[in-house]
Amino acid sequence: FAPGQASGTIGVVINGDTAVEPNETFVVNLSSPVGATIADAQGQGTIVNDDAAAASTLSISDVTSVEGNSGTRTFSFVGTLSPASTVPVSVVATTANGTAIAGSDYTGGSLTLNFAAGQTIATAGLPVRGDTTVEPNETFFVNLSNPTGGAVIADGQGLGTIQNDD
Repeated sequence: FAPGQASGTIGVVINGDTAVEPNETFVVNLSSPVGATIADAQGQGTIVNDDAAAASTLSISDVTSVEGNSGTRTFSFVGTLSPASTVPVSVVATTANGTAIAGSDYTGGSLTLNFAAGQTIATAGLPVRGDTTVEPNETFFVNLSNPTGGAVIADGQGLGTIQNDD
C-alpha cells in the first residue's frame, strides 16, 4: 500500500474450463503485516460456473409380465437418463390406472427415481398382485414428472401390462 492508500487489489489467475460443475471457492490469506494490523485476514473468492451442459433426457420403459396366481410379482420399470449428467438428477414416477386398478391389481403410488452423477439407469419396482380370475390383460401407467438437475422428459409414460395367465 502506498502512503494514504486505504485499499488494494490482489489478482488471482483462474484457469477456465468447459466442465459443467458446481461453483468453486478459494481463499486468500493475509499475513505478516508491516506498519499495520490485519482486521480480516481471509477473503473468499467464488468461481461461478458458466458452462452449460446439453440437457440430459429422461425416459421410462414399458413392462409386460404374467400376474401369477397369488402373492405379488414386481414389475421393474427402468428409468433411463441420456447422456449421463455431471450432477445428480431425480424425477418423480407416479402410477395411474388403466384397466388395472391400484389397490386390487397393483400397488399404486409415487416414488422418486434418483440418478447419481454419471449414472444412467434407475429402477422403479411396483408390486402386481396375482389372482386366479380369468380376465383380459390389464394395464396401468407410470408417469414421470418434476425432473431436477437440468434434465428434461423425453418419454414420460411407461405402460405396465399385466398378462392374464389363468
